[in-house]
Amino acid sequence: MKKHQKIDEVSVSEKSGLNVFGNIKSGGAIFHVKGIDDGIEMHKAILYQIAEFEKIPRSWELDILIHNMARELHKKHLADIKSKGVSKKILELLKAPNKKTAQRLARAMILTHEEFANLTFNCGDYGYKKESKFFEYIPDHLKTTEVEKNAFFASTTGKIQNESALKFLRKMSNTLKERKNICAHLFSKENEWHCFYFTYHDLAGKRIIGESHWKGGDHIHYISSLWGKSKEYAWSALSEKSYSVGGEHIKYLMDKR
Repeated sequence: MKKHQKIDEVSVSEKSGLNVFGNIKSGGAIFHVKGIDDGIEMHKAILYQIAEFEKIPRSWELDILIHNMARELHKKHLADIKSKGVSKKILELLKAPNKKTAQRLARAMILTHEEFANLTFNCGDYGYKKESKFFEYIPDHLKTTEVEKNAFFASTTGKIQNESALKFLRKMSNTLKERKNICAHLFSKENEWHCFYFTYHDLAGKRIIGESHWKGGDHIHYISSLWGKSKEYAWSALSEKSYSVGGEHIKYLMDKR
């Protein structure tokens, strides 16, 4: 059994020529914001893909090996994130003594996806409690019906001629352009709070609708208790269809550039 495990371990992680730790680490900013069980399942999914690529037959021994490897990979990944803490520029923003300073720091900041994800994971080490909320608004004229959905999925690939199926397709296409998906992360400590929020269009405007509504490109928004509002106000404002929260834009990069 031990010999078999060793052979499989080499096959899955080294023989394929794929750096398992590196692949998972590169997407870690997404993985680690989920729970421990979800993180392990993500690692397992990647390992099973590699095993399939290597044509390693599915067996109970392989299942056990991949489960154990996934747990170790996830532990290593979490330890790596933990060691990075929160970037100095974010901490400087969180410690800004007044609104004017916070505005200046936010306007000058370039924040990477990894840096922000590390904040969501490590904020507790700095005394902050994190709350996350997600809001979605789809215009009434783009909401699909069961008839349209069933007609679409019953259509033959490449031969959509049924009018209900075509309506479903058109609505789904326009939904990507017109819907509002708001994601907000609020970090609080006693009477102090900081809220970072964004929509899909904020982060990927050019890729979704062909343009960015901010001259700086991809970005997120920032507002805090220094603006003289309560966090209850921020949550309430973000829950509105035509929300107006205020704050500053922060340039956002999905990679480390």
